[in-house]
Amino acid sequence: MPLNWNSDIVTRYERLTEAFAAGADGHGPLPLDPLTACGREAVALAAALTADAPIMLTVAPNGNDHPPITCSEAARTGQIEVHGPHDWNAGTKEADRTIPGQLAPLVSQLEHLGTRIVVVHTFVPNAIALTFRPPAEEVIVDTDRAERAPDQRPWSGAHLFWHGLT
Repeated sequence: MPLNWNSDIVTRYERLTEAFAAGADGHGPLPLDPLTACGREAVALAAALTADAPIMLTVAPNGNDHPPITCSEAARTGQIEVHGPHDWNAGTKEADRTIPGQLAPLVSQLEHLGTRIVVVHTFVPNAIALTFRPPAEEVIVDTDRAERAPDQRPWSGAHLFWHGLT
C-alpha cells in the first residue's frame, strides 16, 4: 500500500470487486477458478490505487497478439476495453522504468525459459470517485422524489493497457 493510503482505497477496492462479482450482465456471479478470481482482485486493487499509477506484472500466453488472461477476463466480466501493443506504444525502454533492478535477472530468466512477462496499466476514471455505500437494507428510497440515477457502474469507461517487457 502507498505510504499515504487511507480507508478510501479499501472502499474503492471493495466496490470494484463487488462490481466484478456481479458479472458482465449484472445477473449474479459467474463461477471462477482461483487464478481468475485472483486476477480480478489484482485488477480491482490496481484500479483502487489509480492515483498512485500502479502497474501489474503478469504472464501472458505465447505470441504477441494474445492478451494476458487477467485482461481478457476483465474485459469479459467488467466490459473493460483492453489495448495491446498493436493499439499503443509504451516506448522502447519501458522495462527499464517498470522493473526494479533487483527483479531484472528473474524476468530475464523467466523469458529465457519461455515465460512471457507483460505489464498491465489500469485507467479507471470512475474509481477515484467511489465512496462508501451503505448495505441495501439500510438504503431509504423516497418514491415521491425518485429520479433516474446516472450510470455509476464503477468499471464504466475503464481501459487496461498491456505490453510485453521485451
